[in-house]
Amino acid sequence: MKTKFVWRGAALLLVTLLVSAADKKPVRLFLEKDGSPGRVHPLTLRDHQLHPMKGFFYNESYFLIAITDQGYYGYVTFLVSNTGIESNQPGFSFTIVTPDRVRHVKDLDFRAADLKTERDRFEFRLAGNYLRQTAEGFELKLAVEDMGMELSFKNTVPGLVLGDGRAVFGAEGEHFFYINYPCPRPAVSGTFTLKGETIPVSGWGYMDHSIFNSNPAEFQEVWHNFKFHSPTHTVLISSFTTPPAYEKDFGHAVLTDDKKVLC
Repeated sequence: MKTKFVWRGAALLLVTLLVSAADKKPVRLFLEKDGSPGRVHPLTLRDHQLHPMKGFFYNESYFLIAITDQGYYGYVTFLVSNTGIESNQPGFSFTIVTPDRVRHVKDLDFRAADLKTERDRFEFRLAGNYLRQTAEGFELKLAVEDMGMELSFKNTVPGLVLGDGRAVFGAEGEHFFYINYPCPRPAVSGTFTLKGETIPVSGWGYMDHSIFNSNPAEFQEVWHNFKFHSPTHTVLISSFTTPPAYEKDFGHAVLTDDKKVLC
């Protein structure tokens, strides 16, 4: 009797696990349009530009980092979102960290009508502040009161997207996030301004462009991003933990040398 009970218990556990696995929502990761594994593709103008959507949780951002040889760090986010006071509301946030680790932060929101873009090139303008593509990479200019930055991001490795750029959650694709990498390993130069003082800086950086079409809490529990830089190589790693309703967590990595994507 005891043996039968053990086998029946094991069978019940196996059936429960199979049913539970079958109930899990699928996750589709950076595939090609035909469903094959994603390959590395160069970025097009359409990839760089904004992709406005109607959903309330639409958020699209351009995130940049500048790590300077002078000990200053710069972080910038340009954002367009439907979760503010109106649809497609733009804004930006930027931070300068001094060598003694003091943080200086500015955040500004604008009205949708304040955002100016171009059809024939990537350019994102807000009241004299801008992020735009150049022949060599990107440049940005931000100024708020006595703080600002004016930087050039010169690409040593071309921008890229993996597959269609999307991680899709759910059988109907009801939730997704999209990401591409306009500057995976740029050389950075320019100036920071703090309390009216202009500080020349140079070093290395990073830039990504991402889109969420729904509430990230629906498909994301933890998301870690790591960036490693050496004189010869860069590694970009993302680790993504999904809620229990989905079939798998995932991670992905991009490895470059100083000229191209290796894998």
